[in-house]
Formats: sequence, C-alpha cells, structure tokens
Amino acid sequence: CLNLASAVKEERPDPGDAIAIVRNIMSASDDVYCSWMVMETGTYGIGERIGYSFVREDDGGISALREIPDAILDDPAQSAWYNIPRRTGQAFFYTLDMYDFRSGDGTQYIGALGFPVLDGHRLLFVAGFHLTYEHTFRFLQPWETANGQCLLLLADSLLILYSSDPSFLPLHITGLGFGSESERRFQAA
Repeated sequence: CLNLASAVKEERPDPGDAIAIVRNIMSASDDVYCSWMVMETGTYGIGERIGYSFVREDDGGISALREIPDAILDDPAQSAWYNIPRRTGQAFFYTLDMYDFRSGDGTQYIGALGFPVLDGHRLLFVAGFHLTYEHTFRFLQPWETANGQCLLLLADSLLILYSSDPSFLPLHITGLGFGSESERRFQAA
C-alpha cells in the first residue's frame, strides 16, 4: 500500500526509516489525528514485534512515540485494526464513534484505515491513520452558510458522524424526525 515498502527497503534497513515515513504522512495533513505502526518480528533487524502510536497534540505537534502493549496486539477483538490487515493482507477501514486518543473520552468522531506494508509477500509492518471528519468537511462550511444547508456524514448504522450543526451530534438520523420512507432511502443509499 502506498508503495511504502520500496521507500524503506535498502541494504541495511533501519526501523527509524519506517517510523519517519508514518510520522511524515501524519505531519502532512491536519486531517490525520493519530497514526500507528506495528513492525513485525525479524523486519528491520528487530528481534520482536513492536508497535508505536503517534498523536497530534493541541499545538499541532506530534507526540513522542508510545509503545502499543502486546496484550492489545495479541487480542484480535481489541486490535482488528492491526490483526485483519496482518492476517488478510488487505486494508481495513472502520469508523470509531467518539474517541480522543489523548484523554480517552469521546470528544470527536474519527474514521480509521489500517493497511499492511509488504515487500513482495513478506509483511514488513502494518500501519494506520485515524482521520477526523471535522477537518475533511471544513471547506464546505462557506457553501453551507451561503445556501442555508447542513452537511451530514452518516455511518452505515445511520449514526451522524459529522454535522456542521453541532446540535445533531451524537444523534442517529432517526432522531431528526425524518419519516420512515426517508429513513429507508437513507438506509438504501
């Protein structure tokens, strides 16, 4: 994915190269709230699997590395974001409801993408990025204001993930009073 394997492949690979790539991708976009990576045993000359997470701080900086505990990585229920790409070789997208990685409480909706980075058929690491919806739709706010519209982003479950009107959070679309026919149309879309 993203041809990251070729970017870190060299005669004497350094795990710092892989870490730098993930941090640089995070630095390039304000939409990336958190990122993580798990290097597999034997890659980059490391003797054991090791996972790191990075979190954007309030001042825009990126936090120091934090290791992801093995207990979380070993539990497929807690770490589908890691285990599914690792096991299947496919990217894994999911939506987290409201979660703030700094405080652990529910302050913002995020979507996340986890993907394997392969060198041929060999798994080098699994990486992921957590995206905030607020930044993604900020460019539409002038249009909404000028046209008297309100933009909503819905999860598959019809939970409102993003709304330019904060009073709609955290509601299910049914909480807005649409009739049952409209709700069926939302579900079908």
